[in-house]
Amino acid sequence: MMLPHTGLPSSLIGTCKAAGIEPRKWLEDVLEKIPYYLHGGRDMTELLPRTWADLASTRNE
Repeated sequence: MMLPHTGLPSSLIGTCKAAGIEPRKWLEDVLEKIPYYLHGGRDMTELLPRTWADLASTRNE
């Protein structure tokens, strides 16, 4: 049985794995960026795993 608050983290980790993203790398990067997104008024949906991966690949090209 899953605990009530484990659904979201499990879903995000599952999304990372499905997108070929290393979950730990994604989480470390996102946790570092959240304060900048909050104070800068940026769109936090950019930090979701699939969008994050798309943006990261664009930056590396």
